[in-house]
Amino acid sequence: MGQIPITLANGRSISFEVDLEREGPAFFALSVRKCGSSIFNMICNAMAKANNYNWVNVGGDFFKQNIMPKEYQGDPALAEILRPGNAYGGFRDFPSAFMESASFRKDPKIFFIRDPRDALVSQFFSDAYSHPVPKATAESDAVARHIEKQRKSARDMPIDEYVLANARPMVRTMMAYKPLFDLPAVTLLRYEENILDKTAMMRSIGETFGWRADDHLIGLILKWADVRPEQENPTAFVRKVTPGDHREKLRPETIARLNEELREPMALFGYV
Repeated sequence: MGQIPITLANGRSISFEVDLEREGPAFFALSVRKCGSSIFNMICNAMAKANNYNWVNVGGDFFKQNIMPKEYQGDPALAEILRPGNAYGGFRDFPSAFMESASFRKDPKIFFIRDPRDALVSQFFSDAYSHPVPKATAESDAVARHIEKQRKSARDMPIDEYVLANARPMVRTMMAYKPLFDLPAVTLLRYEENILDKTAMMRSIGETFGWRADDHLIGLILKWADVRPEQENPTAFVRKVTPGDHREKLRPETIARLNEELREPMALFGYV
């Protein structure tokens, strides 16, 4: 193990703990905000460690340092952390800088996605009540300020108004992943088919990455990962896991407008 320091174009420096001795492919766990990304990354992390692979929480480490995704996702310095035999995750935005890496282009990748209409509903409740706020660092409080701004915005407007106001940013985030599907070794996992069947999710992760995913390991992970609230709690981090939530929370005319606004990612990821 060793530390790989990188310096971004904005002058910010950050180090990542990376296994420098392993051979073989790297592994990439990718997702979008409010698409089940937290539990997906937690499960990938646990499975990586059970298979003796180092987990590099790229997005999480940047988050803790108050570095916004737009500051690093396309920065060429980001690709400096890529080494064989490491698992890279924590992404909610496409790490476009990795596209220049032969490892990223050829090695196995999983993309975990959700109906963008449900993702926007989830984002409303997360922004309003439950999204964690990182502590300010000596260099910045940019992420913390952004989340506080989003919290005020979510609490100051009705949910229908909020999701419509945030539809275009969600489109940009999701469509940024489109180049991923021009690459080999990409597995698409949909929230709707996996969130209530995490055994199937782990089997798919194991098959894609070539990792052990036996009944014993799956059982251990399910003990903490398979959280299903008996009733919805709007302020809880795990509020509600049932797919199709937008049909309960939004007016029909709002859904009709979202269907138009979100038509590109819905078509790309099979939601039409």
